[in-house]
Amino acid sequence: MFSHLGVVAMCVDTRGSIDFLEYRPRLICFDGAEFLVQEGYDHGITDCVGVQMEPAADGELWLSFEGNHYFDFSGVARIRGDDWQFFPTDDYFPPFVAAHNSQLTVGTRADMSSLRRAPIIVMAPDNAVWLILHNVIRTFDGRHWDRSYLPTPMPFTDSKVSDAVFDLQGRLVFFTQEGVFRSNGERWTELFKESAWSGTIDAAGTLWFTSRDQMSNYQLVSIKPDGTVITFDQTDGLAGCHPLCVTIDHNGDKWVGTTGGLSRLEDDGHAQQSLQLLASVSSQNVLTVSAHLTNAGRIIPVSLWLACQHNDQFYYYPDWGSTPTPVNLTLSASSIQAYTLLNIDTSLLPPGDYTFYGAISLLGGMDLLIGARGAKIAVTTYPSPIL
Repeated sequence: MFSHLGVVAMCVDTRGSIDFLEYRPRLICFDGAEFLVQEGYDHGITDCVGVQMEPAADGELWLSFEGNHYFDFSGVARIRGDDWQFFPTDDYFPPFVAAHNSQLTVGTRADMSSLRRAPIIVMAPDNAVWLILHNVIRTFDGRHWDRSYLPTPMPFTDSKVSDAVFDLQGRLVFFTQEGVFRSNGERWTELFKESAWSGTIDAAGTLWFTSRDQMSNYQLVSIKPDGTVITFDQTDGLAGCHPLCVTIDHNGDKWVGTTGGLSRLEDDGHAQQSLQLLASVSSQNVLTVSAHLTNAGRIIPVSLWLACQHNDQFYYYPDWGSTPTPVNLTLSASSIQAYTLLNIDTSLLPPGDYTFYGAISLLGGMDLLIGARGAKIAVTTYPSPIL
């Protein structure tokens, strides 16, 4: 399925699918059952290489690509299904301007032939798309483009930037071949001195990225918010000696693409999504059953599954029929959402024991989210007293 040229980027999109970007470039989407392949040249990308890929909150994918030569077509593509929309570099960034060797310079085509031409793609906390090239930032809110600038001089060579993310405080973190650097909009802070490539951040604020040290040892690196650095290599179970890219799924597990295969590091922290069922009876004998969904991670579409068991029979929300039917919804980032499932006078229910079950899964999937615990609550109703 994958070519010998290798995977340069991967991500988990909002549908729960794992997407791979190959060097050639070629986009491969795996939904858990089958692979969907889209060739770049079928959509007009020729003589280019894939550089980076990021998922948007609305199910879109954005990928960055660069021409093999300076005169070749470079830019980003916005992908919705099999529809590809292009944003060429020359249309959205000033020509021949770059931060080269930490200095803002203006040059000729010959001078600039070795500089980066593919923008870095970053998804902002407000779901806007940021394209960053040299010290120029172009932001896209789905309708309009704005422009701003990074603080200069920058502490790294622009052509050696590989990836970037926002941390939990809304600061930009750059992964470069000269180290990891963070910007608060006014000044730069160095977080890591060795070379860094593909990077991401988890729900706890820990940075994860692939790296190569001065001895040419390749490894997966994590930096916690308190500055603690942990490294992983083949002795820890990585499938190959060269980690190339890393992404984090909705369970918090880290997936690492290496030259020897794909590795997964299971999350040992708290579940990012959880479900709790609550029941109460009012003074008017009205039974209320509600579901509380907590999302500690980023925005995510899920399916909510609910059932009620009574006298060995199962009845399924929302119409309490005999067929399991999910309710599809989107969990906002870092939120708690409540849904009323049942609100009924207890005198209308036959006396007996009722057990409500709940679970959440990725949108359209039957498998429960790992760590997203299914919920259960029991309710007993009694015969109305005879007056």
